[in-house]
Amino acid sequence: MKREFVLLLILVTALSAVFLRMHASGNSVILSPVGEIELKTALPESPAEVNLYRVVGDESIEGIGNSSPDYGRIRYNLPSEEDAVRFAMKALEKYGGLPEDAVLSKVQIEYAEVINTDTGKIADRKPTLIRVTFKRYVDGMPVIGPGGKIVVYIGDNGEIVDLTKIWRKLEYAGKAKIIPAKEAFDRLVKGEVVMKPMGKLKLKITDVELGYFAAGFGKRQEYYTPVWIFHCKDHLGKNVTLAVKAIGEDF
Repeated sequence: MKREFVLLLILVTALSAVFLRMHASGNSVILSPVGEIELKTALPESPAEVNLYRVVGDESIEGIGNSSPDYGRIRYNLPSEEDAVRFAMKALEKYGGLPEDAVLSKVQIEYAEVINTDTGKIADRKPTLIRVTFKRYVDGMPVIGPGGKIVVYIGDNGEIVDLTKIWRKLEYAGKAKIIPAKEAFDRLVKGEVVMKPMGKLKLKITDVELGYFAAGFGKRQEYYTPVWIFHCKDHLGKNVTLAVKAIGEDF
């Protein structure tokens, strides 16, 4: 009886794997450890290898104030988005300027919101600051993760509320063979992602590309990890990014 149960369990597991593959090829919803996944784009052609980069130095700034910045204070004299970028560039001059491989990613006003407890909807909102984000590109490919960006927080009249930066110095370290995008998708379905999201999500994958992963403050990283990047939308239409290692487990 026990042996029959084991054989039945193996059969069910095998059928589940086939079921998942059929759904992946049929562009249907797939149940995964990270949630519900729907592939809404074609998987790209995969090069045989990518450049590998070794970390040879660290250039990090985690906050520039002597006390905790007041991110949530209501502000009434925020600069325009164009001026905010100019103030951000000026602030970075003190820290070596904007790196050559940095690209302006987003200029976003942040708000304090008042929620109507009866309806659950936003009743009012007031601006608190402007966040200017620069992202890193290596060989024309995006660097994702907490260590792949510079963020400057700007308040009234161009005041620099805070600034964070992680920009590791790299050197070329040869070529690395990578897995095909299809294999990376299969790993994502199994939940084998670089940074697991909090809770289970309902995701539609809208784009897939190669890039690198950079860890956050205080994390030792010998190499920038090549990854397959899955750009997704959740059920609220918000952007969610998942990454799967594109090479072996040693990196």
